[in-house]
Amino acid sequence: MSTLTKLIFSLLLISITAEKAVASETLLQEGKVWNYVLHYVTQDFQFMTCESQTWIDGDTIIDGRPCYRVCTTDCYESGAERSVRYMYEEEGRVYQMASHSTIILYDFSVDETTGLTDDILHSGWCPEDCQVSKTDTVFVKGHYRKRIHFSWADWCWVEGIGSTANLNQPFGNPVSDGKRYEFVSCYMDGACLFEKDDFNAPGVTDGIHNSYLPMLQDGKKWVTTIGTYSYTHYIEGDTLIGGNTWKKVYANNYDQPVFSYYGAIRQEGEMVYGIAAEQDEPLLLYDFGLNVGDILYWVEKQLPGGKPKIYYISKSAVLGVGHKITVEDIDTIKVNGQELRRITLKSMYIIKAPPTSSGSATAFNPYYVWVEGIGCEGGLFVSGRKIKDDCELYCMMNDSVIFEYEDFHLPGVTDGIQKYEQAVSQEGEIYDLQGRRLQAAPAKGLYIRGGKKYLVR
Repeated sequence: MSTLTKLIFSLLLISITAEKAVASETLLQEGKVWNYVLHYVTQDFQFMTCESQTWIDGDTIIDGRPCYRVCTTDCYESGAERSVRYMYEEEGRVYQMASHSTIILYDFSVDETTGLTDDILHSGWCPEDCQVSKTDTVFVKGHYRKRIHFSWADWCWVEGIGSTANLNQPFGNPVSDGKRYEFVSCYMDGACLFEKDDFNAPGVTDGIHNSYLPMLQDGKKWVTTIGTYSYTHYIEGDTLIGGNTWKKVYANNYDQPVFSYYGAIRQEGEMVYGIAAEQDEPLLLYDFGLNVGDILYWVEKQLPGGKPKIYYISKSAVLGVGHKITVEDIDTIKVNGQELRRITLKSMYIIKAPPTSSGSATAFNPYYVWVEGIGCEGGLFVSGRKIKDDCELYCMMNDSVIFEYEDFHLPGVTDGIQKYEQAVSQEGEIYDLQGRRLQAAPAKGLYIRGGKKYLVR
């Protein structure tokens, strides 16, 4: 495109957006690529799949309006087919230029109150009975994005990304089309912005994320002791991985004085991810946005070079190595004048330790605790581990202790759940977490007495 054309394009774009601000996350951007899986039916009625890709390929001016060239390649049995569409974005709405008309594809300003406007309902893309069922915000890879849920076929839109189907088809393909797109990922200048599972990421109320205490700061140190030995993790400096900024973590190898690069860690709202050295797969370490009753799986991974194992969390079962856990309780503790969210998890498996010298086997304690801003009672990178009785952790900031092992098990200062309030009407009585009165404290597990929760190990 000539220098004069570029200047005209820029001036037109400025004039269009001068009166009102555009959406906080722009959908159409040079360098953005969408990847899909295309499911289709051949002429001889065979069901097939292939890869499909959509990308922004420069810009142009059509009828005096600046537009982006949006290219899509579909791989059929006859080879790759490439189509080109022309789109522009204005005040959160995305339009496609047709031969004799303009079609609206997305309107990210809609919510449950406004609903879909007539121009979308009559665009030909939208099913007649489709309605906005919910709007919320997701926080993915450092970006806050509005998410719009629809009542039809579980479709949703995410600001800056598009739909769960295809950028060009916000409500999927017509049934008669014989093909269906499935979103895989979206990249910007080679860095991953969004993946399929991110459409189902936990929503954040009103887009407010600062209720989750930051966990990662330079100068922070976690010291873990297990029996007669100990090891330390500390944070120092940043590194760039996949286009995102991560904190570098250093560790020693069980009482050794030499520290080496252990991996990197990154917090995105309520989620904390880790990447071990010489690994390229981000692992979910913590999710402080969990709810009571949620089911997870924890997995241990041996690192090379004799480094301590990393324990991570999976939202789905990991064949052969994943242990099922459930969120038993969520409350708040107060440490050094600061209120911290605490999550108590329970293993759904009974794992026994090897027999002792007396020949008897002892069961590991099935409970363990996370505290926001601190991590797990077993250490920074052991978020899914069953803690032994002789395993303890303390956390330091600039060489000052800010959290000790005993703090994990302080009485909760608030429960926020009515069943707890009902369960403490008489101070001396004992109740379980469902508010049922007990004759005595349980041999193991959580119970309530006098308005406080207790954990028996």
